[in-house]
Amino acid sequence: MIIVEADDGEIINIKVESLMHPICYTGTGYDGGYNDGKGLGLHRGDLLEADIYDISHAEDVVLPNGKIVRPWHREAGGMVKINGGTGMSHFPSASSGPIGKYGLGISSTDQA
Repeated sequence: MIIVEADDGEIINIKVESLMHPICYTGTGYDGGYNDGKGLGLHRGDLLEADIYDISHAEDVVLPNGKIVRPWHREAGGMVKINGGTGMSHFPSASSGPIGKYGLGISSTDQA
């Protein structure tokens, strides 16, 4: 839940719920994506490129060649509720550093 106070004092309650497993932007050409590593927007001629990525881990992404990378953000479709009203959302998320709530970026010695 995100609670925002507007300039006029209005309180806005925002809740977003993911409706799908987040996609990895590496697989869409951002973050140096695609098998050629040249990223989004490069003219590649008349071809269609498709990659398959394992995004089952919360942070690690396994590329088609088996290499494991950690892209800086993910995206997912979601349901958003704002002050009781409901709608659909496009929900990009990014994180940096440890997130203790989910055990991300924390070594076993840090948890002891």
